[in-house]
Amino acid sequence: MYVMYQSNIKNPDGAAWPKDFLCLSQFAEWDAERMASAMKSLGFTDTVPAFAGDVSQEVTTRTGVTYTVGIAALDVVTEGNSEYPIVRQEYTKTANGFALVKTHDDKPAPAPDYMDGIRAEAGRRIEATFPIYKQMNALARSAELLEKGKTNWTAAETAEAATLQAIRDWIRSVREASNTIATENADFAEDANWPADFGA
Repeated sequence: MYVMYQSNIKNPDGAAWPKDFLCLSQFAEWDAERMASAMKSLGFTDTVPAFAGDVSQEVTTRTGVTYTVGIAALDVVTEGNSEYPIVRQEYTKTANGFALVKTHDDKPAPAPDYMDGIRAEAGRRIEATFPIYKQMNALARSAELLEKGKTNWTAAETAEAATLQAIRDWIRSVREASNTIATENADFAEDANWPADFGA
């Protein structure tokens, strides 16, 4: 499993964002073509190698916002005698890639096929409403608005920013629901265990 991330984000005045990094997308397998295409919208211009490895590039936008964009492997979190496969959550950088930040009660990890089912269902629900290209467009537009500065937004842009935030919040709620389902061993096929459709 690999994650596309954006980290070390700084405004033109040098002020750093509070998050260690943003988890933007995940890939079950190394796919150089898909990864390069996804990162291109964030200003990535380097070549993604055909074989797995850490890939990153420093990017400076035309307005002076800087950040690192890259691909890295995901770790499995070990707590006590139990290993917890990665579920979409918050991560932090480690020597071997990225590790899950959220801690869990010490209990056996769910079966791998169950975890795969949760990930697949979460991805299906998100991409049914917001396919990857729409997520990338929303991310790029958010960056443009950030570069322009909130004080310079028109009324239409302010409304657009609110919609983009609502999209991010809904996607985050789906990912959080997948974590809850995993920790509670709940039925991931049950609609009641997931957030309502976007805008419902």
